[in-house]
Amino acid sequence: MAPTSAASARARRGSVLPLRPLTAAVTLGAIGTMAVTTARDPDLFWHLRTGQWIWAHQAIPRSDPFSWTAPGRKWIAHEWLTEVTYASLHSTFGWAGIAAISALVIVTGWMLVRATCLHLGAGPVAASAATVLAAVSSLHTWGTRPQMVSLMFTALFAWLILHARTGTNNRLWAAPAAMLLWANLHGGYIFGIAMLWAFTASVVVELILAKTRFGQAILDTRTVTPATGRLLRTSILATAASTAVTLVNPNGLDGFTYPFSYLGKNASTKYVLEWFAPNFARVQYWPFAIMAALAALTVVKHRKSLPAHTLAIGLPFAYLAFQSVRNITQFAIVSAPVVALLISRKTAKARAATPGSVSTREVGFGRTTGGVGADERKAAAIVYGMIGVAMIVASAPTLTASANERVHKREFPVAATKELVRLNASGTVRVFNQYDWGGYLTYAAPGVKVFVDGRPDMYGDRFIDRYMSTWWLKVGWQNRLTQDGVNTVIANPASKMVIELSKDPTWRKVYMDSVAVILQRV
Repeated sequence: MAPTSAASARARRGSVLPLRPLTAAVTLGAIGTMAVTTARDPDLFWHLRTGQWIWAHQAIPRSDPFSWTAPGRKWIAHEWLTEVTYASLHSTFGWAGIAAISALVIVTGWMLVRATCLHLGAGPVAASAATVLAAVSSLHTWGTRPQMVSLMFTALFAWLILHARTGTNNRLWAAPAAMLLWANLHGGYIFGIAMLWAFTASVVVELILAKTRFGQAILDTRTVTPATGRLLRTSILATAASTAVTLVNPNGLDGFTYPFSYLGKNASTKYVLEWFAPNFARVQYWPFAIMAALAALTVVKHRKSLPAHTLAIGLPFAYLAFQSVRNITQFAIVSAPVVALLISRKTAKARAATPGSVSTREVGFGRTTGGVGADERKAAAIVYGMIGVAMIVASAPTLTASANERVHKREFPVAATKELVRLNASGTVRVFNQYDWGGYLTYAAPGVKVFVDGRPDMYGDRFIDRYMSTWWLKVGWQNRLTQDGVNTVIANPASKMVIELSKDPTWRKVYMDSVAVILQRV
């Protein structure tokens, strides 16, 4: 006897539903494995030292406490909440605590991206494939650093915006609370503000185009309903509130305007590699190129049915990504859902999302699975458990104190720093240090004031220009060392400065190992 249609449906669900938790678990495992790393980012150390300073003084630093070249200079510690979190985790769990929280933040962000892909209508395999590709394209920006917070929150805001676009307007009210937290964790909150305003503008444009004959040629007017007007009111209020709460930070208006200091040419964009444009001759940027090409193809192929906000948000992020490798992460996050649609099996039955009229079972281009059945929950629990155990086993060696110490000894002047502390017993050392070691010296030798560290915004463009001229041995570099009052230099043995000073009889080596050399003026 032939089964009933209901029974057939249940049978089909029983064979298909496990695919969703399985692909989610595989995505989680792949990204989690990539996310767990040793605490080796050069800037991590001064962030950690700042958190320790805040705990010790029960205050947010307003001026520089770490260098001898810019003492008392105004400093906006905009990442203060992340820094005190780092300090707390480090005091309790060591480097493993910071590495674990960084990995958790990264994984959460990319799983939100996958959820956004599914909500837009991509199938589970396509959603996972696009998410992993996007993650790999931004892998070079990952690490134990505060900007991972912006990765997670950018993904959250993309998720909130899509839900608002498909009828769940009330979720957009979570944006102001999330923004209040984001604005005190990392300056990348400006991306969230930009996304909200771009989304609001896209709704306005849809309403305008829907009322014109020209608009009908480029817009599926079925996406514009009376609910669109309600969505506009919600988005305006939520966006205004989100913008306003960014002022609730220890630095007030200065904290709000800080991210804008990175616009245009400055010391960071001139000298810091992550602010350079991607060099596609390097393999690490090829996944980004693939993402960009697939996103562009999706826009061309489905330009009439793509939600307008995907273009309003995606195009500016694409521009920023081609300007700076640091911004590839944000582009990858917002472009992953449209790339997922392109490679999804469901695109043949594409359907545009209609605010206020589309159920949670049919959104975007295709059909999501809607509710989660008991069989799927059991399958998910089993698979997630297996993946979780595998990740713990695989990452445990990376999180140990000994693993981090080995990396630190290989990449930072661990032994030389101890000697530097000894040399500074009388407090007379005025050190010129290698730029990417400044943070480590600040953390490992708090009694030794550094020449420079990874805060070019605080030191200022003029100071960084002068420092780089000296480091690159440009004309007059020795005179600049004298004028600045430098009596000690610490740098790697292969650096040009160490090589040249080793030939100068007015300088002598007082310490040397395979990682660092210390020279002092005779």
